[in-house]
Amino acid sequence: GAWRRRARGKALGFDPCKVLGVVDDADERAVKKAYRKLAARWHPDKWAQAGEEKLKVADAKFKEIQKAYEMLTDNAYLDN
Repeated sequence: GAWRRRARGKALGFDPCKVLGVVDDADERAVKKAYRKLAARWHPDKWAQAGEEKLKVADAKFKEIQKAYEMLTDNAYLDN
């Protein structure tokens, strides 16, 4: 459940709910919607012409968003 999401994320020094901007008990639909919105905004292809520094920031942010989404949708992660 939701408490597992936050507890496991904090144990790893990473809060997936905070990264995606969703509440702890967000349902799968809300998580997916937040992920798609942020992934579209931070996709490195959108930042390719913005310069090397901004591209690096966007790439790091995009990877963080992907990791958060994977953590919140991975049943094996939530069940352990």
